[in-house]
Amino acid sequence: MEWIVGLLTGIMTLLAPVGVISESLVEDALRDRLSSAESLQVRIDNVPTHQLLEGRVDRVRIAGRGLYPLPDARIALLDIETDPIDVQMDQVRQGHLRLEEPLQMAMHVVITEDDLQTALQSEAVIEQLQDWSEDIFGEGIDGYDLVDPKVQFLGDRRLQVKVQLQGRSPDVDPIAISAAVTIDALGAQVQLLDPQITIDNEPLPDELVNPVVQGLNQQLDLRSLENEGITARLLDWELTPDTLSIVAFVKAEPKALR
Repeated sequence: MEWIVGLLTGIMTLLAPVGVISESLVEDALRDRLSSAESLQVRIDNVPTHQLLEGRVDRVRIAGRGLYPLPDARIALLDIETDPIDVQMDQVRQGHLRLEEPLQMAMHVVITEDDLQTALQSEAVIEQLQDWSEDIFGEGIDGYDLVDPKVQFLGDRRLQVKVQLQGRSPDVDPIAISAAVTIDALGAQVQLLDPQITIDNEPLPDELVNPVVQGLNQQLDLRSLENEGITARLLDWELTPDTLSIVAFVKAEPKALR
């Protein structure tokens, strides 16, 4: 949501006194929030001047290719199209973003396997994975560091993740973990199915695997965002051996951006 807040702020604070929005200035403002971008285009559908001055635009369309939110994290494609945006201009001029009406947008995101693999090797992502793993497994991985995470898109909505757990003590042997799952996602539900997890090439029994997968499925339930005023729904998605493509709908209530 931070990127969306930055997007809206960048658009609405660039209202000129005569009610004109410069698409090039908005593009520059968005680029400033990215590490880099190979291609980024913004189109803003204008409305009568008095509506612009009141903080309303009919539609914003963003087409990005090769976007880098972080130096080593690339998004191959990001297309966004919003419904009308209506903000409180008196608050924007004071440096605060306040929506008059909920923000609704459709998003199409494409990430390649190669780009995801590069991101997994970055220090920032590995640190996040380490924290996430400790939250899930608790003391089960205490004393270990995640090393060399790898991902492979297997096609037919199935992927495999491999990682080494390197002991922080020299007398502790490393542990090789491999996990393959099928992803079923539609609407608010994202489910991991048919998990196959091995540790040092030995398969884990279902009684150990199932509780972990159930916990992950609960965290992947998009309805958990609704308490924060965000409604997110997956409309379509595809996982091929090369790319992950997601089409989603996002609605943010005014309270979500405060």
